[in-house]
Amino acid sequence: MEKLSSLRVEFYVKMYDKKKLDINYRRACKSNNKKVVFFLQKLFEEAIERLDIKKSKKFRILELYARNTILEDILKKFKFSYDIYQSIYTSKFNLNDNNAFVHDSRLSKFKDSKFDYCISIFPLASETDILNDLESTHRILSDEGKFIFLFFSEDSCINLKKLFYKFSNLKIENSFLPCFEIISLGNFANSKGFKNVVVDKSKYIISNNKVNEIWKFIRDIGQSNYLLNRNRKNIKRSGYNSLCKSLESLLYRNGKILNEISITFLIGTKKN
Repeated sequence: MEKLSSLRVEFYVKMYDKKKLDINYRRACKSNNKKVVFFLQKLFEEAIERLDIKKSKKFRILELYARNTILEDILKKFKFSYDIYQSIYTSKFNLNDNNAFVHDSRLSKFKDSKFDYCISIFPLASETDILNDLESTHRILSDEGKFIFLFFSEDSCINLKKLFYKFSNLKIENSFLPCFEIISLGNFANSKGFKNVVVDKSKYIISNNKVNEIWKFIRDIGQSNYLLNRNRKNIKRSGYNSLCKSLESLLYRNGKILNEISITFLIGTKKN
């Protein structure tokens, strides 16, 4: 176990820019961007619906990599009876809640079969982290407990990505955070013992008045590229202006710049 843990730490160090992750997390935690808040509210509402949570019984729910209290606000709004716990990425940010704790891959704070539900919006984007989180989630869920993880889909913001690649002349695979195929995500969950695994997608349209609002939305949601080998080259001002004009031309509809975001929902049930 110690050897596996050390290998994971080494992988983590090589893949992620720890400083950038900290910046992303702090920015997302402090963000009051109304579009981001509304978007997250809709994601949580859809996640709750997909989990088919009933109001007739009190339940325990765990949110992994929590950045705010939006989930709890929604549970209160719809008058669910619940106990909520949240893992946070770093101790530098405090949700001011006794049930918040710094995340570790084993969820070592909890005994087996403690929770009825587990939810995570945009967990860390590596196969290693997803598999570790799924394994720990399976352990802490009760029999018939369900989890739901949300990811950006491969086709999310596809037009924006294509134009960015065209004008930046950079390798697109290092310009954005990795996305996983539906089949791969399903296989991950099956490999950790989950049953009734479902992988599905929903599309959302984000409207903006200016192109720079798109970049701000990505940063405020905490999904600015944090890969260690990400492209760090600056785009010349002339290239950036051309990129913005092209984006406006391609995405402009009915007086607004419309950007389609596709979200993948990974859902599974623990059955003893």
